[in-house]
Amino acid sequence: MRKSLFICLAAIACVALAQSTLDSTLSNQFRSSAPADFAAIGHFVHNIQNVAQAETITLTTSQIATFQSNTRTLTTYKGAHSFTPFSDLGNLRFGTSYTKLHTEHTVNIPGDCFSKVKGSSGTRAGTAITLRVGFGVSIGTGVPLYTTTKVKKCKKRLFRKQKCWFEDVQIPRGVTPVELQSVAQGLDNRVHMAISSAVLSSNGNPITTGYTVPPPAPSPIHHIAYRLKGHIHVPHRASHFVRAHAPHRVINRHVVPVHHFAKRRGRRLSTDNFNDIINHTVQELKGVPKASVVDAIHSMIGKKVDLDKAKLLFGKAIRKGAHLIQALRSESGYTVKIDSLF
Repeated sequence: MRKSLFICLAAIACVALAQSTLDSTLSNQFRSSAPADFAAIGHFVHNIQNVAQAETITLTTSQIATFQSNTRTLTTYKGAHSFTPFSDLGNLRFGTSYTKLHTEHTVNIPGDCFSKVKGSSGTRAGTAITLRVGFGVSIGTGVPLYTTTKVKKCKKRLFRKQKCWFEDVQIPRGVTPVELQSVAQGLDNRVHMAISSAVLSSNGNPITTGYTVPPPAPSPIHHIAYRLKGHIHVPHRASHFVRAHAPHRVINRHVVPVHHFAKRRGRRLSTDNFNDIINHTVQELKGVPKASVVDAIHSMIGKKVDLDKAKLLFGKAIRKGAHLIQALRSESGYTVKIDSLF
């Protein structure tokens, strides 16, 4: 009886130790791969919200097909985002240890901006597989950008000298490639840190940080603005109504089109939306037998590609389209690394 109890306690301790190791490995993976934060991201993207979740799954190799297509959904204030966190379980058939980090971000200035990240860390001992996954999204709203330029304006007056002055005029502008990359890095940094915290959390529920949607405001009481002898009479509590609905008096009639400044500077100023869409995936599979290296690569990429097996097994990096592939020999077999950029 005591022996059976000791065996059960030892098994529980081993499972807890493996779980703790996977948590630490995956959390460090997210933190170490997080790009530098962009302190000025608030000038480009407003209302940033981070939602992250982490899960652990234990199964056998015969159950891979059952869990591989399972999906999870994270809900943000802009809608739902779907993930397939266990889609890479099949790669562990060919190795004993597997890590992956997939980053996908879209930046629209102005428009919707988001960064989606999914990472996994798993091990296989015989037919038993343990996989720890973390996934999340950081989302916000890109705002229009403007540049300020001084413009000379003049006003003709009857029987008097023309009056001229300079005014600051805001012109819509796009974003530079450096700004675009910095915004993407700022979103990536936030979602990486959010997932790292979710991995260390033990409840397994989605964790939301950042912007929260305010409660709906009460319906305003509208008052009628009426005319009295050609003037608009504004009751004290109805001033907000008149400001929203009464015609505004034109104070300054000097309107200069945007293309005027483009001609002055000898170039055209673009006011179009700027966007950036990048998918980046880093995978590493350890303990792969020599005879299974090519099959493991096909499984990690998701399709079959022509490979020079001699160069591959010699340790040389091979470029195949968007994938940089390398197989390094170690004591426990081969370590296959794939870096994909779309």
